Amino acid sequence: MPIYLKECRQTELELRPEETQLQRLSRWANIYGDFKVSYSFRDEKGDHHFSKHRSVLECLETVWGRKFLEKANHRQILPIEYVIDLDDNPTIEKFKEICKLLKSSN
Repeated sequence: MPIYLKECRQTELELRPEETQLQRLSRWANIYGDFKVSYSFRDEKGDHHFSKHRSVLECLETVWGRKFLEKANHRQILPIEYVIDLDDNPTIEKFKEICKLLKSSN
């Protein structure tokens, strides 16, 4: 259940089917400012590895960086996003209650 800040148009964050990941990350960096991305993978033994976090704008400057962005599967939270951490006994009811409170406080 998305809840958008008044300053954010819903269409800015939507995934566009015609857009590549590189285009989407570039668009978001142009709208909200630079942010960092990384990627993770499992090796042949099944061990999980993470890359370093890298700036989207810096990655756009080189061929190597653009390839890095295409592999990115983790990103920094954007300034217009909230993260709701429901680690302690998460339920869909608790999530809906929090969303209702956020909407009413707008």
